[in-house]
Amino acid sequence: ELRNINACIGIFPMIDVIKCYSGFNYSTQIILPEGLTLILFLSKMHASYKPVSYVDIEEFFNHNRNFYESIFQFINTFNKKIEITSDCPGFFNVSLLFSANHEMRQKFEELMFRFVDLTAHADFELSPSENKWVKQIEQVMNDSKAIPVSNDNSTTSLFKSDLDNLVGISTVKTEINKLTNFIKIQKLRKEKGMKSVPLSYHCVFTGNAGTGKTTVARIVAGIYKELGILKKGHLVETDRSGLVAEYVGQTAVKTNKIIDSAIDGVLFIDEAYSLVTDSSNDYGAEAIATLLKRMEDDRERLVVILAGYSEEMQGFIDSNPGLQSRFNRYIHFDDYSADELLKIFELNVQKQDYKLDENAKNKLKKLLDFEVAHRDRNFGNARYVRNLFEKTLENQATRLSNNTENLTEELLANISSDDIPIAS
Repeated sequence: ELRNINACIGIFPMIDVIKCYSGFNYSTQIILPEGLTLILFLSKMHASYKPVSYVDIEEFFNHNRNFYESIFQFINTFNKKIEITSDCPGFFNVSLLFSANHEMRQKFEELMFRFVDLTAHADFELSPSENKWVKQIEQVMNDSKAIPVSNDNSTTSLFKSDLDNLVGISTVKTEINKLTNFIKIQKLRKEKGMKSVPLSYHCVFTGNAGTGKTTVARIVAGIYKELGILKKGHLVETDRSGLVAEYVGQTAVKTNKIIDSAIDGVLFIDEAYSLVTDSSNDYGAEAIATLLKRMEDDRERLVVILAGYSEEMQGFIDSNPGLQSRFNRYIHFDDYSADELLKIFELNVQKQDYKLDENAKNKLKKLLDFEVAHRDRNFGNARYVRNLFEKTLENQATRLSNNTENLTEELLANISSDDIPIAS
């Protein structure tokens, strides 16, 4: 049985996964919130893996209880045998398998860091001990040798693929590709001793809600990392509430703390125009001043992306000469068409292992045509589709709940026209 388990989960990656848990002093038990990431990790390595959402994780675990209980028993026994401790720097697979392969080393360390970070935030809190271990893993990554940046198109293949796979936003894709190519050529000129044009990597994303601004910002952060612009390439999201305090003297401290977390990555400020108000007691101006100073002081280590509605963002930038001089790259996100929203819905259906019958698809298309024809600036675009998808699943569950004894996999997967909500 242990041989079968070892074949399923892979002994080498599990050594470092256990090390991540050991650093937190966590017990590898599914009953803990932190056990969720371990279940998801094991599920992906399990031969019969199907995509698991937070909604059905408990049901998924119960369905495979015997398998996972055997794995947990094996993990805890294995952990005691090899006595992995968080005091040992680095990862086992890095030192044993990837020491001579810089690309594989970085990819593996990034995956381990993502695993640690997700696990630490599983209960929506970050204790001092958890924060210490997350920082330690970050340091391990920072101590690794930088991967040489090649001059071919493969450098950004991973994140370019993510960008290309997004539905719609063709103008945005074109602009990001132009920016990427411009950076590559300027780097190549510099390497050959030629003059290069000074670049500003900061951006302003304009457009209505749910048009993919945050998603693209995360991709841009990854592209900047792969091009060697940023060391980490992580994305820190914030808004007015994360920057502006209620009392005098506290805003600069609060803003600096957020910026510190974004160093070597991208700081994404949503609805940035809300930093400026007409109130005389508002401290938004202090947040802007602090941000501008840090953008200058940390210009080699910090990229800022501002986002919000088009008109408000233009007025916000025009209100401050410092903002005007630092933000000159605007990328507009158009609203999705009805066909694009339908495609997003269908992608959600496929991802969650459902099937949309033809009548349901026709009804959904009419609904989306109606909503798009009557939308205003508050229309949620992709966010609206996600909410619509959740309501559809709720309707399906209600329809099926009257006959749970005779439900087949086909019935559980099928979305009928009765499940599609009516227009609001």
